[in-house]
Amino acid sequence: MVIPHTARAVAPAAAPRRALHFARIAPPSAPHHHHLPFRLPWAHAAAASGATTKLDVDFSGTWVKDKARSDSMDEAIQLIALGGLMRQAIKLIRGVQIKQDSEKFVFSVLSVFTWFKASSIAAAPRRPPPRVTETYPLSGEPARCRRRDFRGGGHVGRVEVPSPDKLRLVLEWGDPHGGTGEDVFSMPSPDELIVDQVTRAKGPDGAEKEVRYRSVYTRKK
Repeated sequence: MVIPHTARAVAPAAAPRRALHFARIAPPSAPHHHHLPFRLPWAHAAAASGATTKLDVDFSGTWVKDKARSDSMDEAIQLIALGGLMRQAIKLIRGVQIKQDSEKFVFSVLSVFTWFKASSIAAAPRRPPPRVTETYPLSGEPARCRRRDFRGGGHVGRVEVPSPDKLRLVLEWGDPHGGTGEDVFSMPSPDELIVDQVTRAKGPDGAEKEVRYRSVYTRKK
């Protein structure tokens, strides 16, 4: 997961700040509550300006992770201080499912652990738990999603299109272990998906650290 993928104050800047490792959308105008006690500098500007580059590739499909060609996520897991059970769940992610149309990008994680797919670990047993899913407008408007590490609160993210053949998710989340992230999706061929990820957060020494890693997927036939 991407995961497979923590509140820090963000100082206002003249230009949008690119942030960093699931999904119910709150309207962009909805007030920010205690989950994210900061205001993202790009949140309202994105809704007004929309996407500047048209995406020419459709990432839709079910994608199986190629573990032999993918980087280890251990450093990112350590950076955001995940516990043993979550560590194992992330390592057992078997793929992702993407649904894309002209208006939205929907990203779901496929895991061996059933509970990892649940919208709540403590979900009512009488209701079958849905998979963790993130939905983002392709217009660039911000969307609020469940945190990928299942900690309380959520993350806010939006879509960027750096080039016609790439889609970038820009993410930010609050405490505990607040940080930022980026997921860049690309398809070198119709049956191969690459997700280049960045996770940024404060390490145990209080200094901000950055971890980069790549996940490679093949299309499920």
